[in-house]
Parts: sequence; C-alpha cells; structure tokens
Amino acid sequence: MEVRFNLVAPEAVLGALKATGSTDRDVLYAAKEEFAARYRPLRWFGIWGLVSGALMTALVLTAFLGIPLMILGWWWLRRARRNLATIEATYATYSGEVAAALAPAGVAPIRAVGVVLLALLAHAGVAGAQDPVPDDQVGEWVPAKGGCDSPLRLILVGNQAALVNGKDRVSHGNLGVTHSYFGQSYQGISYVLMPDYDKSQPYIVYFNANEKKGQTTVDISDASLKKRFPLEKMVLKRCPAASGAAGPGKSAKGAASGSACAGVARCIELTPFTATLSDLRLSRYGNDKVLTFSVRFRNLLDRTLYLGFVQGSGLMIDDQGMRYTLASGGAALRGIGLVSESSFDPKFVLQAGESGDVRVELVSRAQSGQVFGTSYDLDFAVREIDALPGNQFRLGKEHSLQYKRLVPDDGSPATASAPAASTPVTTASTGAAAPVPTPEADACGGTPRCFGAGPFTATLGQITQSRSGGYQTIQMKVKVRNVTSQPMSLGFQVGTATATDDAGDRYRWKTASVKGIGFVTPSEADPQFTLKPGQERSFSLSYYKGIYKGTVFGTSWVADFVLQQLEVLPSRQVRSVREYAISFTDLTAATPDAGGAPASSSGETAGQTAGKLIDGLFKKKK
Repeated sequence: MEVRFNLVAPEAVLGALKATGSTDRDVLYAAKEEFAARYRPLRWFGIWGLVSGALMTALVLTAFLGIPLMILGWWWLRRARRNLATIEATYATYSGEVAAALAPAGVAPIRAVGVVLLALLAHAGVAGAQDPVPDDQVGEWVPAKGGCDSPLRLILVGNQAALVNGKDRVSHGNLGVTHSYFGQSYQGISYVLMPDYDKSQPYIVYFNANEKKGQTTVDISDASLKKRFPLEKMVLKRCPAASGAAGPGKSAKGAASGSACAGVARCIELTPFTATLSDLRLSRYGNDKVLTFSVRFRNLLDRTLYLGFVQGSGLMIDDQGMRYTLASGGAALRGIGLVSESSFDPKFVLQAGESGDVRVELVSRAQSGQVFGTSYDLDFAVREIDALPGNQFRLGKEHSLQYKRLVPDDGSPATASAPAASTPVTTASTGAAAPVPTPEADACGGTPRCFGAGPFTATLGQITQSRSGGYQTIQMKVKVRNVTSQPMSLGFQVGTATATDDAGDRYRWKTASVKGIGFVTPSEADPQFTLKPGQERSFSLSYYKGIYKGTVFGTSWVADFVLQQLEVLPSRQVRSVREYAISFTDLTAATPDAGGAPASSSGETAGQTAGKLIDGLFKKKK
C-alpha cells in the first residue's frame, strides 16, 4: 500500500467523496476509509520513531541519532493525527449535507436552505426576472394514482405555473428554477421551481424528487392554497397529451422560427444568451471515464454580459444510470469562473453580440463490472454577474441548461431543454424585443485548423508524432495573430492542456513541452508573449502518452488549452483580463515510419531515402 506523508487538504477529501458519484452512506464511508488508509500507517511510523529514538538516546553513545529520530517520530505522529482529523471532519460535513439534501421535500433543514437562498436572490437584485419552465417539465401534472381527467392538477407552461382544482384556479409568474437549492455541494438530480421566488413563494415544485427521475412533488406553504389545492406531498405524473408542448399556442415548427438557435444542433436560447454544445468526447484516465465538452455562449443583449458556472451544478447521467460530476482540480473548467456561496469570478465576459467558449470535464469513477451507457443527459447552471459602478459586481439571475440524449462524436441534433425559441428575446436595459444578432465575422477567413477567439486567432501549423523512450509524442506549432487595433499580451495557463485520441486515450503535457510563450499560474503571470496590432507570433506545444504492451495508437486527436489575456498595470503588476478556451478537433499528423521519422512526399521513409543516396555515392565511386 502506498503511504502518503503530505498534509491533507479538505478539498482532496471532498473530491474523493464526490468522485463516487453516489449519495449512499455506505459507499461514501467506504470511499472515506479507502482514502484514509493511505495516511493511517503514518501513525505507526511516528510511534516507531519515538520508541526507537528513546532507546537510542538511552544508550548515550547513539543519542546523536536518537534525538533527531524522536523529533521526526513526534512530527510524523502529529501529522497523522491532523490528517485523520481533517478526513473525518470533511466526511462528517459532506455526509450531513447529503443526508439533508435527500430528506423529504418539506423538512425543516431544506426549508431553511430555501429561505436563505431566496433572501440571497432578493438581495442580489433579481426581482422581476423570470425563468421559463424547463422544456421537459412543460405540461399538466396530475396525481400519479389518478387519471388525466382529474380536476386537481398543476399546469406548467412558459413563464407561468398554475394550481387547478375544478373551476378554482390560481396562477403565479416570476418563476425561479435552480439546481443550487439544496446547497452548492449537492450533486443529485433533483432541482426546484419556485413561483414568486423573490416574494411570498407560495409553493415549491420538486423535479426528480427524492432522486427519482421523472417524479414530481409539490410542497405548499400557503395555508389557504394548501386547503384549496390538496396536492401537498402527492407524487405527480405528467399527462402525455401535454408532454411535448413547446409553449402556449406554439407548435414545434413555430417555436423554431426567428430563433438565434434556428438550424443549430445542441443549441439553447435564453433571454440573455445562446449556449451551443459541441465536441462531446469520451476518454479514459486510469480508472476514470472522462466526458469533455465545449459550450459556446453568445451574448444576445446590447450590453456586456458576465457569466459564472454554478458550483455543484455539473451533472451528466448516461442511459445506464452512471453519474458524471465535475472533475476536481483547476482543469475541470476552462474559460469560465466558479460561482459559490461565498465567492464568484467574473472572468468570463462577453461584449454585445460577442461569443466565447467554455470547456468542461466531467468524471465518473469506474467500478468493477460497471456497464457504461452510450447516450447522456447533461445538466448544469450558469449565473449572471451584474457589473456595478466602481468596478464592483454582484450576483444576478441563475439559468438552468439541460441537454438530452447526447451521443459523443455525433453531429446529429440532440435535444436541448430550453424555452420556446419563438419567445421574444428581450434586453435587460429596455425590455423591448431584440433582433437576432447577425453572425460574427470569421476572423479565420476559412483557414484550416484556425480557432477564432475574438481578439485573436490561433492557427495550427504542422503536427508531428514520434515515439521514443517509451512515450508517443504529438508536437504542434501554434501561430497567434492579433486581430484588434490594440497591443495584446497573452499567457499559457498551466494545467489546462489536454489531448484525446480517437482510441479514447488521454495525452499529458508538462511545462517543458511548451516553448515560446510565458506561463500563467495562480500566483504569477509572464506577459512576454506580446503582439502588436496585426502581428503574428508562434509557440510550440507537445502532448505525450506512455507506450505499454497492447497500447492502441490513435490516428487523430482533439487538443485544447487555455490562453489568458494579460494587462500590465502602471505599478508593473500583471492582471488577468480574460480566459480563452482554445480547442482543435480531428487533428492528424504526418505518418511516421517504425522509428518515428516522418515519411517523405514520395511515400518513402526518411531512412529509405537516405539509403538510396548512400548507394548512389558508392556507385559514382565505382
């Protein structure tokens, strides 16, 4: 067994618990014990050091060895106790949060969390904003034990929710749909809809209630409504006749007309932006299965838009019930910052009409005999960050994004849960209907292997592969061009480079494999890579993977990394302005020979060409 001597961080324990993808207490306990097993032997090292050091000190002649050994033993024992205490405390906190999240819908802890969340939303100044009913929840809901002719029902359409009992009916707007209702660390599939969420909140609708997909319940807090509409705690079912509604009076065809997403696969249109999912890739990393995807956000407003990824909201479930959650570490999110209960990062900013890309990694820990699915349902949330005078920010409206029946590397349209596309797009500043923005100009001009990142383009040159020292290496040259009228400094963000081949294997990288550009880490940034308006500069980047018995080598790759735009302040400090997630797909390299040398243009390997030249020299001498 591997023995760890490092100091345990609570984030590492939390990552191990979340990686199980389970809310079962026994599974979480087993994961905690497995994690702690690597740190428990440190106690015996400490006891051995103390006892051996004391004996050696007692002999006087070996005291010069015994005293340091006693000190080392004391240090080992102290660190072991501290590590185990951290593991137990983090486990207790996380398991308590999971237990609270799985409690029945109306219990006090969840109610308290909901009240706190409502207060935060109201304080954030989101009054008057509305979320649409998720597309897969639109329709009429009746008690599961009754029929669709029941006079008692819940109707969810567009931006309205209504309770009905015969001729008695009450409607509410100002809907709030959130996945963070149960806390930012919650990783389940349940989420809620709250009518009048910044006011009285008369009732809460729980989708996928009690972690059961498709099950819906209602928790009514208003005493008069509870008496008029006795739906409290009932399990509801959706009537088939209404399940496919695109909105009030809108057909599926009509819903698509005039939409910024018209004709675009895997596209969701909300009031402030569109979100188009692309490049969904499945890969292996040790015992983990990794799903990586890109989302291109496009600002539909006439003002600057700031977005953040809601912590704890990233969840993907395959058709076998396997769960994928946000990977731990800085590389899980590229190009966008996290929004948590206590902090947020407004680094993902889009000017009016501008587009930007985000790269996300979700991980599932493979269990023995686990069967993985072939299609996936994806669920995550982003939140607006409102800019205030004096370079200040506050949290704004949260948006839920759902994509259904996704298939890796499948270009066919997958369904996406969104409001009816025919709903007029409105601007936050005027409230008037906004026209669909015209397509952005392609700064790449149709150049192959070119990625347009807004203020600059990144174009790949020749890609070569070689094998040496037990590794296969993919090397590429990236040419960056400044397409703005202002100077620009860029840096390579450490820890964000990944590559996957068509065999599903992931390639690694190291800092020595990046040359020609400065690095950006959490503590420092090097702005040496500076471009004047219209200037081009290049840097090189290499990825590698180990060669083992039975290794299958891919023939094409997907590569991505993050470049940060940097600003040098008058105080000579460097500030990060914006992150850009760069991604290239379907990359191929020159075919190497067995020794890794690229083939010549005539089809001969470099070795064969050299042999012919040598033979020619000897013939001339004869």
